[in-house]
Amino acid sequence: MSFELFTHAISPPARACEVLINLVDVTPKITILDIFNGEQNKPEFLAINPAHCVPTLKDDNLVLWESRAIMSYICNKYDGKK
Repeated sequence: MSFELFTHAISPPARACEVLINLVDVTPKITILDIFNGEQNKPEFLAINPAHCVPTLKDDNLVLWESRAIMSYICNKYDGKK
């Protein structure tokens, strides 16, 4: 299975990650957090990302929550493996 991306459309960095995902043709699990109702502050998400922000990438035990790091990771892991 591929990675999971926690996102919300209002976040430009999250949208940038989603665009890249489409470009490299990867099909991750996309989890949309309702940030207007505080889903990013729930204990389940805080256990993954104590910074409680989107985008957040989870791939097995690896968790990234900075968009440039996420995009670099996706390019390094998936680009050219079609």
